[in-house]
Amino acid sequence: LPRTPMRILCLHGHRTSGAILREQMQEVISQLEAGFGPSLDLRFPDAPHPATGPAQDAVQSTWPGMPYYEWWDKAADGKYAGVEKTLDFIRDFEQMHGPFEGVVGFSQGGAVASLLCAQASSAAGPLPSLRFALVMSGFCPADPSLKAQMTAAAPVRVPALLVYGKGWDFERRGTEQLASLWAAGAAKVVEHGGGHVVPRAKHAGGAAALEAVRLLAAQASFSA
Repeated sequence: LPRTPMRILCLHGHRTSGAILREQMQEVISQLEAGFGPSLDLRFPDAPHPATGPAQDAVQSTWPGMPYYEWWDKAADGKYAGVEKTLDFIRDFEQMHGPFEGVVGFSQGGAVASLLCAQASSAAGPLPSLRFALVMSGFCPADPSLKAQMTAAAPVRVPALLVYGKGWDFERRGTEQLASLWAAGAAKVVEHGGGHVVPRAKHAGGAAALEAVRLLAAQASFSA
């Protein structure tokens, strides 16, 4: 019998887009396919909020003239404006295109993915069927309410691969903080030398990070 496609929700970074993340993830997608086989259904939605400011220079120079989006905007008091709309959007997207068994997130999208993993233990969470996560350059949300939710949900039990780029202390600390919220043995942390980017084979340690993606996919496939 044909295998039911593995549905994976892929969440882009701050002030980029789903189309941009798809390009950034080409080598990661190859490893997901190597682990799962070709039966994959990857979805790359745009966040529900148009960017409230300019994208990073590297984004604008590589993808000029494109619309950019964000999952929330951080206010001066540390609260995330628009996060409830984001969670409602993901809940609706799950109803229309899910159920999603995996979530992938980069940067701000990685923070969203981590929050979804924490909420997965509740039937009311936006993605109740989650079985694995790939968080790249993610961080624990700093919004006081979301941070409290993450802490209360610990230990998070969704099997996860947490990948970060060497050389940016915020990224290392953010990943370590996330790892501390996962149950023992449920999250693997991998470093690469590319900085704040989706890992690629050309980066120092990039091949090892990509192989870890393949193994994560293979393990999730085996447990399906």
